[in-house]
Amino acid sequence: MKKYFANAIMLLLMSVFVTMFCGRLNAQAPIYIFIHLIGLDPIESNLKYNYKYGAGGEGSLGLGLGKHTVLTGTLGYTLFKHSDNYKHDGITYVPVKIGVRQYLFAKKLFAHTDIGLGIVSLPDAPGNETHFSGDVGLGIKLSRFEILVDYDGFTQSGPDRYASWVAIKAGFSFGL
Repeated sequence: MKKYFANAIMLLLMSVFVTMFCGRLNAQAPIYIFIHLIGLDPIESNLKYNYKYGAGGEGSLGLGLGKHTVLTGTLGYTLFKHSDNYKHDGITYVPVKIGVRQYLFAKKLFAHTDIGLGIVSLPDAPGNETHFSGDVGLGIKLSRFEILVDYDGFTQSGPDRYASWVAIKAGFSFGL
């Protein structure tokens, strides 16, 4: 019985400490966690011809730089499925990016842009390739839920020079 009360008191003290710490942190520079699921449609001709759709997810951490600006760091994973049940799985794309999110209109509408690296695994090439990657988008935030339309892609060698797609991202944001 004593052990139960000791654990309960420790849990209470830790909760108070975390609440006080987060309260101070929030007053100075809020930290956000953004989690999105992605559905996308390729638009660059070579990518669109071979891959009809893709899906993936992203997680971002954001650091508030004022009332309406958030500096973000994003890590994700996307898989493009081949259009003709090709013997290989498809292209995998892992973005590692930094960016800025700017809130507009009472923190309900936002614009964002990211740049960084995309680690790409092609079905017919051994190993991974690293490419420049970037995206720009507009979104709306409804309480903790948010949805955005994003133009995303990475550089590549070849006639099109940029593999790109439009992504619909929907997910949740949590402020610490």
